[in-house]
Amino acid sequence: MEATLLIGVAATLALASALLGITLGRYAWPAIRGGDPAGLVATQIEAAQLRERVAGLQGQLDEQTNLARRLEAQRAEDEAEAKAAFADVARLTERETALSGKIGEQAAQLADTQNQLTSEFENIANRILKANAFELSESS
Repeated sequence: MEATLLIGVAATLALASALLGITLGRYAWPAIRGGDPAGLVATQIEAAQLRERVAGLQGQLDEQTNLARRLEAQRAEDEAEAKAAFADVARLTERETALSGKIGEQAAQLADTQNQLTSEFENIANRILKANAFELSESS
């Protein structure tokens, strides 16, 4: 019987505590029923302004993102173009070096050919002079 009495007292205390909590909640901290209409309107206006600002900032973000994408694409194009230009410069530099070497060789060949022709001309001139000298000595 003592257990039943103890359970009954505990249930009564729990019920009393619940009623006390409801009473205190209702009267000690009452809910704001009507509120401040001007404050509500001001808050709604501020919320609308914040929504507009968020929308504007979102638009700016989208615009900046698109600009960044375009700039990245342009950078990639310019990089590819620069690589192609570097390859052309390397190719042309190699070609110029090869042509300069060939010009040097041809200049040396030309100098040799000129020396050979000069020697041939001198030999022919000497033969002609000897032949003329021989004819002059025979005719005299």
